Formats: sequence, C-alpha cells, structure tokens
Amino acid sequence: MSVVGIDFGTTNSVVAVYGPSGAEALPIDTPPADWASLGFDRVMPTIFGIAPGGEPIFGWAAKTGSEEKIEAVKRLFREEEVVQIGDRTFMVEEVASLLFSHMKRKAQEAGIDPRKCVVTVPANSRGLARFRTKVCAGMGGMEVLALINEPTAAAMAHSARSSFDQRLMVVDWGGGTLDVTILQATEGVFIEQASKGIQQLGGLDFDSRLAKAILESVPDSDRWSGVMRAEFRLAVERAKILLSSQEFTTIALPNGEVRRVTRQDFNDSAQSLVERVRMPIEQCLRDIHGQASDIDAVILVGGTCNVPLVREFIGDL
Repeated sequence: MSVVGIDFGTTNSVVAVYGPSGAEALPIDTPPADWASLGFDRVMPTIFGIAPGGEPIFGWAAKTGSEEKIEAVKRLFREEEVVQIGDRTFMVEEVASLLFSHMKRKAQEAGIDPRKCVVTVPANSRGLARFRTKVCAGMGGMEVLALINEPTAAAMAHSARSSFDQRLMVVDWGGGTLDVTILQATEGVFIEQASKGIQQLGGLDFDSRLAKAILESVPDSDRWSGVMRAEFRLAVERAKILLSSQEFTTIALPNGEVRRVTRQDFNDSAQSLVERVRMPIEQCLRDIHGQASDIDAVILVGGTCNVPLVREFIGDL
C-alpha cells in the first residue's frame, strides 16, 4: 500500500507518489496528442461528464468529447449543493467523489495501491470547502491523512532543493484561484506568516477574456451550437497556453474561419486580471510589516504563472 499525493485542482488534477528518485506523477489519463505535447501527459482535467450512452466519463474524455459535463467542481465547494448536468441533477459531493474514485482506479492501473493520500487545498479555502474535500476523497475510497495548503506544499518542494533557511513568498495561481502566502522556512519547519487570496480568479477567467475579445469580430457566434462553443473554448485555452512560448498562433473557428491571435492581443485582454495580483502581494507584505527586500525567494506555482505578463508583473512588484 502506498501513500499518494493528490493535487485536486480546479481545472486539472495530478496524482503523485514519492520514491527513491523523488516525486513522480502517475499516468492517470491519456490526453490527445496536441495536448500531450504541451506538457499535459500526466494531468487529468478535473471534469466529469455523461457520455451519449449515459455512462459517466472523466478527464480528457469529458473535456474533449462531452457536451454534458461539469467543470471547476472545486469552485462549487464553497456554497453550492447541487449541479445540473444535462437533464440530471447531482450532489456536488457525488461528482467530486466520483472524480476521486476515478483517480484511485487509474493509480491502481499504474501499479499503485492508493488507499491513503495527502491532498493539497488552496491556502484561503475555508472550513466547509476543506471539509468537503476530505469527505469526497473518503467517499472515493481513500483515507486522507492530511490536507496541506498548496503554498506550503510548494515551499516544501522548493526547500527540499535548498539548504538555506528562507522567508518565501509563494504566488499560487492556477485555473480557479489565486493565493499569495509568505512563509518562514527554518530547519524543515514552515511557519505561515501571512496569506491573502482571491477565490475565483484564474486561468478559466483568462480564457473567458480572450474568448470575448476574439468573438467581438465574429458576428454569427450567437448561432453556434453547444458543440461548436465547446470546441471554440478548447481552441482558446490551447491558444492561451501556446502564447506563453510564442508570439502568435491561429485559432480555427467553428464557422470555418481562422483568426490570428498575438501575445499582445492576449495581454490586452488579460491586463486588468493580471493587475489584481497586486492587492494580495502588497497586503501580505503589510501584514508582516515588511517590504519586498525582506523576501528571500518568490515561488511561482500554477499554470497562470506560466503567462509571461504575469511573471513580468510579479517581478516588477
């Protein structure tokens, strides 16, 4: 029996096991080739869907092949009780527990017996959301040994490669949430000194901004079917990722047209979202009665921190 680490993310989830050579992410899903090439080969989209035949599907199968699906389940933990998928109603806990159960099953197929786990949660996730995370993992067949704040987990991973005691600032910006946390690392002990976050701000919101900017020049988009809209959103998400490493890309629209999108186009659409990271960073510094020079290292975590504009803005701060 192994203890696994689970990042139950808003947009993507990962299951990892720690061994003699360090942490290794398990292959719990199989993405399409064009997504695997972007580094998603061991990532499972945190998506639950219903196939045309009525059976449940998960991860990439739901993301790319189902109209009837629910995404960003973790965002619902704060206050939602039920969710509608097509003409069926599910309890939020039921959907999340099915996702945990699926991850357990895929880990078993990878040769790991994951009956015990450690699960990361957003630093500013409150009591109910944390409780529901633990309950759902249990309903999915795993005993949760601990819930660890995601910034603390990142600080632990960083410090495993550093022999120095440091004051760390972790900016954890993923698909759904933004957390900024200052920790003091001393001889393997991590003391959280300040934390501030925005619970609904992440890659999903960047996708929406870019999609809106593109659709301003597409007059017939209101006539697109649900399948066409889903294909467009996938194309937008992939374009956003590509623009972190190249200056432009193209998006094939469902109506047969093609749009050229530049990194500057994306930056223009995302600028006001990026600037919102200023508030939690400055608030954390005020809370420790400190300034930027009091921070020894800044650790950027999460897919949104791959965006060059985000990295530049945080670096300037």
